[in-house]
Amino acid sequence: MTQVIAPTGGETHIRAIVFREDNMYVAQCLEYDIVSQASDLANLLERLHRTVEAEFAACVAAGKKAPECIGPAQPYYHGLWEKRSVALERIQVPTPLAHRRLHDSIPTFEIEAALAA
Repeated sequence: MTQVIAPTGGETHIRAIVFREDNMYVAQCLEYDIVSQASDLANLLERLHRTVEAEFAACVAAGKKAPECIGPAQPYYHGLWEKRSVALERIQVPTPLAHRRLHDSIPTFEIEAALAA
């Protein structure tokens, strides 16, 4: 099973494998079963950040602890990560203003994205 790596800043570390499906790019998080898609990589990564924020906020709104309320991705995607070809981005994502009142319940997170081979 995949282990969540805690970077020195204390944020939640999330890995995402990126691949093409038809004419779209898809980003699948590994530690949490969260996915996003877009027609280009720049929009994909921005959408992924917003989707993770929204999923974490939905956990909190449902009275659950984020991010533990979201299960991991299927093993297939973990296999794609093991065979990844190119690292795309590693970015810290601050808690958005829209979720500031939930700040203590929504963790700061870092997304590390890589292209599937």
